[in-house]
Amino acid sequence: MALKVGEILFDPSFVFSDGQTKGKLLIILARSLANDYIVARTTSNPQRKSFAYGCHNDEPDPNFSIPKTTGAFPKDTWVCLDYLFTFDDLKLEAKVAAGEITQKGVLQSNILKAVMDCAAGAYDIDGRQATAIRNALSKIP
Repeated sequence: MALKVGEILFDPSFVFSDGQTKGKLLIILARSLANDYIVARTTSNPQRKSFAYGCHNDEPDPNFSIPKTTGAFPKDTWVCLDYLFTFDDLKLEAKVAAGEITQKGVLQSNILKAVMDCAAGAYDIDGRQATAIRNALSKIP
């Protein structure tokens, strides 16, 4: 079962790079050359973030702001672009199939394209991730 670019997932025990765990909404932004999933986490914590819709790569914590008025999320939400995660495709798909990670929907195309464009230009992401995101973005109608 392949997941789609733009899918919103909920991981109740998302593991951060420092080892801490917390429930997180995630958005699939692309597939890597190795076919792994490139994923951005989201937050509803407005600390150090703008409430204006759109790309904020100039802020201390690069992000894309999605106000609740867009209907994409029930709360004001920021897609965190300071660090993107790469998940092994088979492991992520197995966790979804087992119900350990749940599918919550798909981000609207216009918002997804704007998030992907912003992510590809974020200064903190890996060049290979940026290339994969640009390639995926070029395939969205």
